[in-house]
Amino acid sequence: MARYVITETSVQDGILHFRLRPRRGRVFYFEPGQYASLSFAVNGRPTPSRCFSIVSQPGDSELEFGIRVLGDFTQTVAGLEIGAAATVHGPFGEFSLYRHNTRPVIMLAAGIGITPFMSMLRSMKDLAPSFPVTLVYSVRTLADAPFRDEIYELSSQIPNLRVVYFVSAAKGQFIGQRNVIAGRLTEAYVRRIVRNQFGESLYYLCGPSKFMKTYQKFLTRQGAF
Repeated sequence: MARYVITETSVQDGILHFRLRPRRGRVFYFEPGQYASLSFAVNGRPTPSRCFSIVSQPGDSELEFGIRVLGDFTQTVAGLEIGAAATVHGPFGEFSLYRHNTRPVIMLAAGIGITPFMSMLRSMKDLAPSFPVTLVYSVRTLADAPFRDEIYELSSQIPNLRVVYFVSAAKGQFIGQRNVIAGRLTEAYVRRIVRNQFGESLYYLCGPSKFMKTYQKFLTRQGAF
């Protein structure tokens, strides 16, 4: 457990972005893709703890998070002032970038499930991976896609990174943007990007439960795991 304070908050496209600085010492070490448990002090009382993926990369002086503003907890956090106290437990999880990997990496993300991938992508900019990385990001509209400007910038900075957006609300429409596809992500498209050689790539999935179940089952049937 560690004590932190809020140093920055903003809401963009329905996503609350905020940063936390340790009261003492440095941010704990974590692997890109891991998460932490957070609680905040509101009127002198701690909120319930909630778990969120860490968006910042290891070595940053602050922890960064991005969470969709939906329920009471996130609305409460969105209303906190700079300097408000936070308690952080972590890091947790095995969903992390394998530093000694040599296989192609396929990242399948949907909605706010992009957050753990942001930590990975930011780290890749410094690591300069030799293996190809494909991020396939499923969103309702491009306006619903958090971090889209940064992802675009990272795709130009990481030589082996390819980013493809699937925009479900635009089904049947023409989108005049490179690597943006109107409609929902399909199993046929995943087959295409791995050239039906499922066992040769390393897969990461994060998104809503239905999205996760669909592609976990699909990749398991193909012998990817």
